[in-house]
Order: sequence, then C-alpha cells, then structure tokens
Amino acid sequence: MQRRFARNMVCLLVIALACLFQVQLSSGEAQPVPIACSDPHAQSFGRDIADQIPHSASKQLAPSGVSVPQVEEISKDFADSSIAQGSLLRVAPTQPLNLSRLRPGSSFSGVLLRALFSQDLEAVPVGSRIQLVVEKVEKQKRTGNAFREFLNRLWNPLSTKPTTFSVVFRSAVIVLPDERTLPASVSFGRVFNSGETRARTKGVSSARESSGKQPQNRAKGTQTLVESVSTEKADHRQILILRLENPIDLRLPREVMLSNSARDTQATVAGNFLARVSLLTQLSASQSREGDSFRARLVEPLQIDGTLIPEGSHFEGRVNRRVPPRRLRRPGTLFVNFERIVLPTGLPIAISSSIVSLETDRRAAPKLDSEGMLRGRAPGVAAFAVDVGVSYLSGKLVDDLLEEGIKAAAAGISTESAASIGRYFGVATGLCLFLMRRGNDVSLEQYSEFEVSFKPQAKPLTR
Repeated sequence: MQRRFARNMVCLLVIALACLFQVQLSSGEAQPVPIACSDPHAQSFGRDIADQIPHSASKQLAPSGVSVPQVEEISKDFADSSIAQGSLLRVAPTQPLNLSRLRPGSSFSGVLLRALFSQDLEAVPVGSRIQLVVEKVEKQKRTGNAFREFLNRLWNPLSTKPTTFSVVFRSAVIVLPDERTLPASVSFGRVFNSGETRARTKGVSSARESSGKQPQNRAKGTQTLVESVSTEKADHRQILILRLENPIDLRLPREVMLSNSARDTQATVAGNFLARVSLLTQLSASQSREGDSFRARLVEPLQIDGTLIPEGSHFEGRVNRRVPPRRLRRPGTLFVNFERIVLPTGLPIAISSSIVSLETDRRAAPKLDSEGMLRGRAPGVAAFAVDVGVSYLSGKLVDDLLEEGIKAAAAGISTESAASIGRYFGVATGLCLFLMRRGNDVSLEQYSEFEVSFKPQAKPLTR
C-alpha cells in the first residue's frame, strides 16, 4: 500500500514537471512530449486531478499553434484609431496656474473641457485628466522700441500688455475615465481667463434661450463654456490651450465606435450649420488690413449633407472691414468673414457665414453686434477717471513750467499775468490730451474661438 502511494506521488510529480515544461515551451516551436505512466491507478488519479482544472486555465496553458478563442473575441471587440497631429487640447487647470512661478520639474494637472476626436469618433471624452511635467519656462522678449512702450504705458496705465511666457513640457500623460493612460507630446499654446461674447440675433436666441439647452443634434462633446465640466463661472475660468505635436494611436471599443458613427453630428440653428473653430492667425483692428486672409481650425466634427467635415479641417476667411481706434475714445471695429472650408484632403467647400459668438481673454473681449461686427469695449468709469487725471496733471505741469519760464524771460511782466498765461496754456494742453485719447482696440489672439453659423453655397463634392 505504501509503495503504491509512493508511485502515485512520483507520477504526480512527473506530471507537474511536464506541465511546467509545456508552459515554458508554449511560445517556441518545440512541441511537448506526452508522459506515460505504467501504473493504471496513478493514471486514473492523474485524470481526476486534470478534470478539476478549470477550462479557462487550460486555455491559458495552451501551447503555441493552438487557437485561443478569447484573443479573437478581444481583437473583434476593439479597433485601431488615431488622434491627428495638431489637435487642440482645451484644459481647465485643477489649480490656478501662474506661469512665472513654474520651474523645471514642476508638475500640474488639468481636466479636458472638450473631447478629442478621431475623424467623427470621440476618442478621448470630456472629463479626462492630463498630467504635465515642465521642462523649461522662458519669458518672451517684447519687440519694439522700449522707450515708446514706456511712454505708452505711462500714457495708458490701464492698457498694459501682460507678460508672455514660452513653456516646454518634459512629459504629458492623458488619463481616461477608465484609468487607461495615453502618453502624448504637446506644446504650449496660451493661458487666459476666458470671456465669451455672443451676438443677440433672433434665430440663435430663440434656439438657445427658449429651450435652455443646446440643440439635440449637436455632436457629443460640443458645449458652450457655461455647460462644461467645471463648476466655475465662465468669466473667471482659466483655460490652458495645448497643441498635440504627434498623433496618438489607441484602440477603441467597436460598440462605442458604432454608436458614435451612427449619431448625427451636425448642429443647425435657423437653417444654418454651426461650427466651432479656433483662430490660427492673430487679428486686430489696428494691425490687420482689409483683404488680409486668416485661418481657423475646426475643433469638433460635423456633417454637411452626408459629407463628413472632420476635426482639423480649416475655415479660411478674410478681413472685410476694419477701423483702427480713433481719438475721442472711439473704439476700433473689425469685420471678418469665413469664405470656405478646406478639408484635410484639400477639398474646398464655399460657404456664406456669420459669427455667432466669440471667446477670448475677458480683459480684451470685444462687443459683437447682430451683423457680426466686432467693436472695442467702452472705456468705462476707471479709464475715464484716468484720462481726466492724466490730462489735469499734464496741464498743471505745463502751467507751472510756463509761468516760471515767463517770469524768467520777461522781467517786466507781472506775476498775475504770467500765471494767467500759464493757466490758459495748461488748460489747453490738458484738454488736447484728453481729446487725443484713443479708444480700445479689437485684438483677437491666437486660439481665440469662434462659433460660426454658415451655409454651403453649393452641395459639397466627394472624392
């Protein structure tokens, strides 16, 4: 009895070693050799043990060359996808971001306010996190005459330009809601406190304000700044814009792709299509010229009569009219118009368009009328007080200097006469300076966003 038990244990040990040897050879070309045991009792005991091994475990121990059904099922459930180079990431930092305090090695994170798309598919959803590590921060030098900038700052203390920085990132990782990570290579765009200006047109207000929500057929992930994932007020939200430098390859579940591709991605208001684009060319009423062309990038896909307009398509436009800021505090005006859409394949689509809303830095956000004309903001009470103060101080300085000069040059003139002459010149100088003050400019920085209402002039062609 003891000998039989010993033989059984020896045979079980041999079978265990054979299974281990078989797993090691499963990745190679060599095939395992079956082990035979002469004792029938040991064979039956070994079969009982083998019958207790789960079926899933036996599939994991399958040798090379044997088909595994689970792998085929996984490959059928997922499909390859890619996020195009140049895609813009719209991020809300989790903590207020001060670029001047960043140092090499500093890290911070943010939340995506807009989805990233692969063609018409939502590849990275809204709410995904991004983690960034800083490599280098540089303060950009201002171009132009430093003395002239000093005088301009002295003359307009409320219109100082903010300091700009250039940031290089060491690494960037996108964390999906299911905790999957996507390494990314991104470049710094800009940081600003967003402010949105909307044209009060009849068609748009009825579609948005009467229902209190966005059109139902708008692409998933398309939303105004007020309806984004952050709970902060729109006029006080800090936005970080990043640009994707290299494509991101990932695998998406087929059921998600099918559900996304089956949905209607176009949005219409008053019979026109709506598109949200990010400006790639800086514009201003003082620097731009009539006839200048500019481009903007489509940030969310849409469809026009069955033709897919993918994310990354370019909206090309032209400056139709512009008036620089004028004296008497009259603001500048700028009228731009998008004329055509250029697909990534190079196919152009002529359109007629109008601007529905504009989002840019709230400190320089212009007004937008119903015709799409952009106007500089009114100066406000603070600017008016500064104008009066600067004009008064300038006039007082001229008054005192002229009075003393007259006394020194003309010995026979009385003090009252010199004071009167100086006072008149001082008042005239202050009044001239007050009237020479120019209004606010219309300045649209790179990556400012437009919401455009457009209509194709002809049915899009397909290649």
